[in-house]
Amino acid sequence: MVVLVIIGILAAVSVPIYRGYTRGAIAAEGRALVSSVANAEKAFMAQNSSFRAVAVATEMDAQLKVDATQNKYFTSYRVTVTGSAFDVYTTGSGEASWMMVTYSQPTAAGPTIADNL
Repeated sequence: MVVLVIIGILAAVSVPIYRGYTRGAIAAEGRALVSSVANAEKAFMAQNSSFRAVAVATEMDAQLKVDATQNKYFTSYRVTVTGSAFDVYTTGSGEASWMMVTYSQPTAAGPTIADNL
């Protein structure tokens, strides 16, 4: 009986910790995607003197050459351009459908990456 109580306590403590780690890993995939798209946007800007707006990329974008289809949770992205700034958005699917990751490249301050963990 004591063994069952100990196992129950361990399970009650370890399951929330495990879920936190998996959420962090899922968010890392989204952050990697928006960072890749942001780097591609900066390279596109260097070559074309403008950023590229992308409505929704569900396959490899021919200009930015970022392929999100191999990801497990974040398989698409979109880019909005406002003057000399851009934002990248991606929303998870499946277990991560509640998560959105954004990358903001403003004109004055440095870039920021945010997720709703």
